[in-house]
Amino acid sequence: MNKNYNMLLKIQGSLIGLAIADTMGAILEFKEKKFVKNKVVNMPEIVSSDSIIGKWTDDTSMALCLAQSLIDSKGFNLKDQCDKYINWLNNGYMSSMKNPYGVGQTILKALFMYIETKNPITKLHNNFSAGNGSIMRLAPIPLFFSNDIEKAIKYSIEQSKATHIDKVCLDACGYMGGIVFGALQGETKEKILSSLYSPLNNFFDKYNIGEKVFNIAKGSFKEKNENTIKNSGYVIDTLEAALWAFYTTDNFEDGCIKAINLCGDADTIGAVYGQIAGAYYGINNIKKEWFDKVYK
Repeated sequence: MNKNYNMLLKIQGSLIGLAIADTMGAILEFKEKKFVKNKVVNMPEIVSSDSIIGKWTDDTSMALCLAQSLIDSKGFNLKDQCDKYINWLNNGYMSSMKNPYGVGQTILKALFMYIETKNPITKLHNNFSAGNGSIMRLAPIPLFFSNDIEKAIKYSIEQSKATHIDKVCLDACGYMGGIVFGALQGETKEKILSSLYSPLNNFFDKYNIGEKVFNIAKGSFKEKNENTIKNSGYVIDTLEAALWAFYTTDNFEDGCIKAINLCGDADTIGAVYGQIAGAYYGINNIKKEWFDKVYK
């Protein structure tokens, strides 16, 4: 297969994988595993035009805003990204519904702060500022900079600063950006998930990666099971859960089902899984009937 065509399939797979897993996870968001009697085993049918089934959440909307900004700006422009997030917030731009669906408090407060200050780098620090809201949307960065690992990593980190400035979020974005980049290049799953993998030489030292992300990169997720993996909105828990679902399955659909059935912050666990797995498997290895049921 032509290398450029194969790359295109992986790029499409990452974005569409994000939307699929986000859409499916929305059904189980905020539910507790012990109270969910029937696990999701397939992409459900859209039941009505006003149903959340088939509709993506803020995860996909913000990723689409980020992707469009990269295209419009012909590169990285944090202010333009924030302007597009505000358009989404105010007008439902890139939303699957009339209004922004699923927006979290940290993102809401950061964007309100941007409206007031016009500074695209948030100053927001609170108990929730180490959430998963910047890893849920980052795939367009390594997709856009798929021929430049330095920029792919740098801007995966920089895009987080619009809403999530906590160091652990920046670390997680840098590490995940490298994972997606490696998947796009056709690296094996074994290599991508090997201890302290990064396609950027000296990544962990260069960016002074902290212990929490360092432990994930060493393979902490490989030691977990369905009962010990966490499903919270904390960035470390979400990244670890998504990698666990990717590591313990061998196709997009099984991993997606495994990720979202963790419940909790299921849509974002799914979205992070979808970005990584979609880039690895490619759109040609994702069931078309699943994508067909996602809002267009």
